[in-house]
Amino acid sequence: MTKERQAIEKALAALEREAQRWDEAYAHEVIDIAELKTKKLDITDRKQRLFAQQEAVESSMLAAQQSQAKARDILLYCQQVTERLHTLDVPHKRQALEALGIRVTWASGEPVRIDGSIPLDAIASSAPRHTGSSLNTAPRICGG
Repeated sequence: MTKERQAIEKALAALEREAQRWDEAYAHEVIDIAELKTKKLDITDRKQRLFAQQEAVESSMLAAQQSQAKARDILLYCQQVTERLHTLDVPHKRQALEALGIRVTWASGEPVRIDGSIPLDAIASSAPRHTGSSLNTAPRICGG
């Protein structure tokens, strides 16, 4: 996306140079005021489209950065839970499984079924950013 952003910035600079050339053409009486106004309106329209594209690219870049940060937070959370899980006794392990919404069901003659989810929003909103400190979510699970 950086190349796309650079291309937009290059196009905007080219439009500025084009506008200056039309101003000079008018100043040297090569074109009349009506033609200058037409050219300036066209340049303004193209600039607005480029600004809209630039905003879309920047929004996409921000969304990608936020997704990467969320993925790092989730990975950190899972690593911390994994590191501390072996230190928990059975009641706390059960609490950890419940906190993650994990359910294990089994019936005689049937395979074991495990269902669960990780609370992504809670993890991402409370996970530390590269601090190495323990998480605030599920403190008994993570040892916080």
